[in-house]
Amino acid sequence: MQLAYAPEGGDVPDTSETPTATTDVQILKVKKGTTEGLAGAVFKVEIDGKTIGHYVTDKNGEIKIEKVTGTLSVTEEVPPKGYVLDENNHKDVEIRNNDEPTVITFANEEQAQLEVVKLDADTGDKLEGAVIRVAYDGGNDFWDLHTNASGKASLSNLKSGIYSVKEISAPAGYLLNDTVQTVKLEAGKTATVTLKNKAKPGILIKKYDEDTGMPLPDAEFSVAKKGDSIVYEGMTDKSGQMKVENLSEGWYTITEIAAPKGYLIADKSKDVYLEGGKCVAVKFDNRLRPSLQLMKLDAKTNEPLAGAKFKVTKTEDKTVSEYVTDQTGTVVIRDLDEAVYTVEEIQAPDGYTISTDNHKDIALEWGKTKTLIFTDTKKPTLIITKTNALTNKAVPDTVFKIQREKSDGGVVTLGTYKTDANGQIVLKGVDAGWYVITEVRAAKGMSLPSNPVTRKYLAEGENAYTDLKGSTAITDTDKTENTDKPENTGKNTVKVTSGKDYGEEIPNYPLNSIVIKKTDANTSKLLAGAAFEVRKVSGDISGNSGTIIGRYTTDDSGIIVITDLEAGAYIIEEVQPPANYLLSENSKQQAWLKADGTSVVEVTFANYPYGHLLITKTDADTKKPLMGAKFKVTTADGTVVGNANGEFITDSNGEILIPNVKPDSYVVTEIQAPTGYEISEEPKTIKVGTDGGTYQLRFADRALNGLVISKIDEESRGPIKNVTFAVSKMNGERIGTYRTDSDGKIALSNLESGWYTVIETKAAKGYALDKEPKHIEVKNGKQALLTVTNRQTSSMLIHKIDSVTGEGIYGVTFLVSDARHNPIGQYTSDQNGYVYIDRELKDGKYYVQEIQPAEGYLIDHTEKTFYVEYGETGHITWKNTPQMGQIQITKKSADDNPMNGLAAGTLLPDAVFEIYSRAGNLVDTVKTDKNGRAVSKTLPLGRYVIKETKAPNYYIAEKAEINAEIEFSGQIVRLEVLNKSCYTNVSVTKRGYNQIVPGQEVRYTFTNIKNNSAVPLNSFYWRDTLPVNAVRLEKIITGTWNQRLSYKIVYKTNLNGTYRTLADNLNTAENRVIFASPAALGLASNEYVTEIMFVFGTVKSGFAQVETPYIYCRALSNLPHEYRFANKTDVGGLWNGQWIMGNDSFVTVVYGKKTAKVLPRTGY
Repeated sequence: MQLAYAPEGGDVPDTSETPTATTDVQILKVKKGTTEGLAGAVFKVEIDGKTIGHYVTDKNGEIKIEKVTGTLSVTEEVPPKGYVLDENNHKDVEIRNNDEPTVITFANEEQAQLEVVKLDADTGDKLEGAVIRVAYDGGNDFWDLHTNASGKASLSNLKSGIYSVKEISAPAGYLLNDTVQTVKLEAGKTATVTLKNKAKPGILIKKYDEDTGMPLPDAEFSVAKKGDSIVYEGMTDKSGQMKVENLSEGWYTITEIAAPKGYLIADKSKDVYLEGGKCVAVKFDNRLRPSLQLMKLDAKTNEPLAGAKFKVTKTEDKTVSEYVTDQTGTVVIRDLDEAVYTVEEIQAPDGYTISTDNHKDIALEWGKTKTLIFTDTKKPTLIITKTNALTNKAVPDTVFKIQREKSDGGVVTLGTYKTDANGQIVLKGVDAGWYVITEVRAAKGMSLPSNPVTRKYLAEGENAYTDLKGSTAITDTDKTENTDKPENTGKNTVKVTSGKDYGEEIPNYPLNSIVIKKTDANTSKLLAGAAFEVRKVSGDISGNSGTIIGRYTTDDSGIIVITDLEAGAYIIEEVQPPANYLLSENSKQQAWLKADGTSVVEVTFANYPYGHLLITKTDADTKKPLMGAKFKVTTADGTVVGNANGEFITDSNGEILIPNVKPDSYVVTEIQAPTGYEISEEPKTIKVGTDGGTYQLRFADRALNGLVISKIDEESRGPIKNVTFAVSKMNGERIGTYRTDSDGKIALSNLESGWYTVIETKAAKGYALDKEPKHIEVKNGKQALLTVTNRQTSSMLIHKIDSVTGEGIYGVTFLVSDARHNPIGQYTSDQNGYVYIDRELKDGKYYVQEIQPAEGYLIDHTEKTFYVEYGETGHITWKNTPQMGQIQITKKSADDNPMNGLAAGTLLPDAVFEIYSRAGNLVDTVKTDKNGRAVSKTLPLGRYVIKETKAPNYYIAEKAEINAEIEFSGQIVRLEVLNKSCYTNVSVTKRGYNQIVPGQEVRYTFTNIKNNSAVPLNSFYWRDTLPVNAVRLEKIITGTWNQRLSYKIVYKTNLNGTYRTLADNLNTAENRVIFASPAALGLASNEYVTEIMFVFGTVKSGFAQVETPYIYCRALSNLPHEYRFANKTDVGGLWNGQWIMGNDSFVTVVYGKKTAKVLPRTGY
């Protein structure tokens, strides 16, 4: 059977209308050099210039056309698969009436194929990214190939013959191998050409300390071609290295241009020769300038000391510098010379005394850092501690006078100080020596000792290293008291802490005191937080009589001490118990204090604690704890407990724990049973005692006669909500459709006894539907539980990408099968190359097979295996190798161009085209060369759209999109694009007064301001440059314009060379008067306008003035007679990146008063 295609513009010709002929035509397609027929060749057949059809050879390589007469033209358009076109693919035959058929034979040779392999010349590694040009017929036909990740590039559908192979772009990091290789291709065979590249050479600069060998960062080097310019500048990294790669072969000079900080620079450059594939290491050494490290330490603890000041003197030239130690107690002085230095400590840190060994000499050497250590001792600390002899607690507010004895026998008074809340006075940083401490005033409620004077000696550093345990140091300027809580500190004495004790005990005694203690009634534990009110009474001690002397609260010690009380009777009343305790049963107690002031009365209050209430809920039959039962808890008088209206709900353990309830009787009532259970209607009462224990109430509910459906995840065992089930009796009677709640449950009550069928009708999102019916029996007085598990479904994401570009491929069809090779479905990749099978798969093993490639790609028959994990998404990235071809565009002039003088048919450079894939993605941008030719990179087979985005200068870009299709591997699609010439021109005419007198108004008239171009112009402007030596601008009349635009006017002055806005958002349809004198513009003294410019933006072809614009100026009054000045104007716009400009000028002559010529005096 012959296959025929309709000629362009019509159906298959009706043979009944073909002229009568007596000759048959037989077209034979054979393999070259044989008589073997070839199927699949496509021929176009014409008779007398009219196409009668397109025909395809059958399995015998034949096409038969009956009854043909006239001139027959046969053209082979498409060769058989695997063959190339016949070199003589067109034949004309004159057909005459003949009894024998006319036989026309075409012979095709098999395709030749070429494979190029690109390797690293040294390692043999395969190189990706090389561009190889394969040329035939002296370069008239060529193909550019890109090596893939396997280092290969292939070309098919080639004729036999001699081809040249040349690398035109090397892989990244490699030298170009531009050696041309020739290869002979034979029909039906594949030839292989191997090209090797040397890696670009490099330099590894290593920087070391000359003395220590340590690597040095931050050394700066320049690398230059020897005798030529610098090619690289950089710094060594933290490992002391700087690597420069991708250099060409040859000699290089390496120079250190900046040394690391503190080092001498290497004064000599080094030359190295680089060969391909090698990295040369170059070593530079630097010597460190001498450094001196000063360390200041505490003489006892070796802690570093900040703030010590040193004077450093270079003995050679007496250069003096001063340095202060930082927080690390260190000063590092760098970049010194090789010399002897003297170091002297001239100021100690605060609180320290300068050591007697404060002067040292040291000799510094190149490349070394030397260290000097100085130590100082803290000034001593004077500590005075005052305690209560009865309570052992600190006594605050005792006043002492402190004096220091001088070496000459005199004394220096440091001041008068008061003990703080810790009963202490702490004076830091005092001088060593003898001290006299005199108690001058006892604390309130205390008496002065009989000998209030104590004498102590403080040695250097004494007490300065003592942990003061929270004591506050008091300086000579503070003299303030600390208000922290008092602490017990020991004896009934004043104690001066020092190395030796030369004083004596100075006892103090308190006045009358009451000590209150608060305890737990069960455990006797002392309690904080109890509040007491103390009243002094006389006579009647009942009720609330008496005078309140204070309200006190127990601290963490559970004790209150009240001192300095008068003699008499007192009532101590607990007014607030500690948290979670009852008020003391004996909340009032009495105390009597003696008149001699020595009474210390202790009273103790005991409190009973609150208890805890535990409510439990269980299944009456299974004893299983039940969650979700709601209870109301009140006291016996109906007062609700807690903050939620007395309501509590059992947790997952079936429990409610109510802590810290007041001892009392409580009533607990169940107000809502768990799902599927009967409610316990009887309330229960319990009494919580004073022992602080936990009291328990137990409730048990019986399950309703019903059914509970529980839906859980098979893996996590967690509940699944929003699952729909249909429930019916076994006889088919429908009960209803229900959906699981947030706990994954459905509870159905009051069901009749019998068997029921439960079917899942809708799964939760992300889960597989379980269609299997479940059967369960409901019995009288029992609650049946049906637990149904579901497995999460999984997903699959397949990404199909181009093996060369990495871009997604649209339209690839895949077959996905399960572990038993049962097909699940066919899926086709989207515009980004993705196939997403969302939540449709069970976890497990799957097979994926490509069954239909995208247009222009080879099918990958590999069956891929992958595993999808439970509830997860499996990912596959799958590459396809494209069959490649190219698009070649030739750009010519469509006509004779008057702008550049080029004739029609001239090849044009600099035209830019964008090539888009069928999916609308930009795949390449090309530009015509000097021969007017632009060649794309190799592209996959398929349809493409070409858009011209930039025309050559003085030409108009082709607006119509160009369609092209690469149909077979190795094909070069050749296109010719013509550009029409583009006329560009602008104009302006300026006129003014021919003659003026000084001081006269001058008006300039502007006409013919126009875009005469055949195309729009961007940044269109009209500018006038004023003759500032003759006139000053006064006003502007804008005129009107023939295109609706918004424009602005800007200006410059003699004092400001930048444009400033004179008027903005002007309408081209409005004629405006704009005053522009120096006064109107607010210009500075002696400042005037030098030029003005109208800025229009983009204007269309034909843009022009309508009403005439004018510029008014005023001539200067001092212009001389016959003075000439010119006013210049210009107009312009941008097209294709070029300025199209025009200009004009007008000359004016000044007619002034002539100056009389003065003749010389003759003496007569």
